[in-house]
Amino acid sequence: MPKIIKILSLFLLIASSSFSFVYAKEGAFTAGYEYTAGKLDGRATARALALEGVKDRLWRELWDDLEKLVRVRQLNLTAEQAAAVVPSLAEVRVVDEKWDGRTYRVEAELYVGNHDDLQQSLLILSKDKTWLKELTENRKRREDVLGRMAVLNAEAAAAPGEAKKGLIGKYRLLARRITESVSMLKGFIAERSGKWREAKKAYDEALKLNTRNDSALYRRGIALSKLGMRSEALRDFSEVLKTDPKCDSALYMRGIVYARMGKYRQAAADLSGAIEINDGFAHAYYQRALVHDRLGKTAEAVMDLTHAIELNGENPQFYLTRSALLEKLGRRTEASQDLARAVKLDQKHELSAAVTPEGSANESPTTGDFIGAVAKNPADGMAYYRRGMLYDTIGDYFSAVSAFNKAIELNPKDAASYFMRGVTYGMVDLSYDSLKDIRVSARLGYKPAREYMSARGLMW
Repeated sequence: MPKIIKILSLFLLIASSSFSFVYAKEGAFTAGYEYTAGKLDGRATARALALEGVKDRLWRELWDDLEKLVRVRQLNLTAEQAAAVVPSLAEVRVVDEKWDGRTYRVEAELYVGNHDDLQQSLLILSKDKTWLKELTENRKRREDVLGRMAVLNAEAAAAPGEAKKGLIGKYRLLARRITESVSMLKGFIAERSGKWREAKKAYDEALKLNTRNDSALYRRGIALSKLGMRSEALRDFSEVLKTDPKCDSALYMRGIVYARMGKYRQAAADLSGAIEINDGFAHAYYQRALVHDRLGKTAEAVMDLTHAIELNGENPQFYLTRSALLEKLGRRTEASQDLARAVKLDQKHELSAAVTPEGSANESPTTGDFIGAVAKNPADGMAYYRRGMLYDTIGDYFSAVSAFNKAIELNPKDAASYFMRGVTYGMVDLSYDSLKDIRVSARLGYKPAREYMSARGLMW
């Protein structure tokens, strides 16, 4: 933002608004903010600017609070990164508001919740370059718009009546950009919480305000893929690529959706395109390895995983998956070596989340759960359960079923293995066997199985 815009923005902030003291109640910060309308403001824009003012105050207080924690200080986030990331941790909620025609008064709260959860979110975000870029760019757009609105209001204060009319249209357009930024932030918060329908709705709102918002298109594509709306997700990623054919992340995500649809050749082409644009894209190599394995090119898959490991040798999932593929090739000594490396890495890192095709934290058991069981006792039923989970991850469903069979053989009351075998049968369209296993799991008292049956109105 040009220096003059920053100065005028700051001047407007000081001259036209006031803060009440921010105080913390249990689980939340609460603050008040009063915005005095400028020459171009009506009720709607005054409210929008009052809300932005109180949000800034609450976000600063939250960061000051978090920065006292040792783990947060160790992240070494820059001031710019902190300002961009903190707003995505929680949503500001309006408690009270009042407009008297000249000033807009708003009181709002920011729910803080558990500090451990917030630290975890910050740790994940600080390591995710894509998220940092998205959040930082959204923050910059917001600050730029607020600065330009300040400039227009300052110009309107000194402009004659006719000249003022010419500024109103520009001002309202900028106000729409603020609303667009708010919608994007809502989408980010919902997405990080796994609330994909809410995320899609937020990105829909952003796109209504600006059909050229490629970031909203890309992120809505991710939400659509999570919701199983794959054709719609492909459309969004393809639209992004029309504008920017060199967008490696859109190629990467479209490749993953193609793989989910069983269109492995298209998936391989898109993932290869992402790698050609960005040869340091470790996860693109990882995902292409999974696709190559499905195409029967297991040796090429191993080569891709080797590239991924060269780029990021600290990811235990890369070693774990290569171990499974090497075992398929009969290269058992190398497979054992990779498994050992995965064990050491998992013990080294506090976070050992497996990687899903979308690149986010997996909800299935962690890499450590699986490799720990295998390392302790390869004949243990839990080890076979974890092995089945791994095969499911790489799409080798028949090997997964075989592993779950062994787990059930060793422990006929293993409800979790019955459930996962049923889920895996469903993946290969064996619906009768799928329902049968899930019903057995429910009868054994497994909560996820019972929830599955209840959601479909089925008895067990």
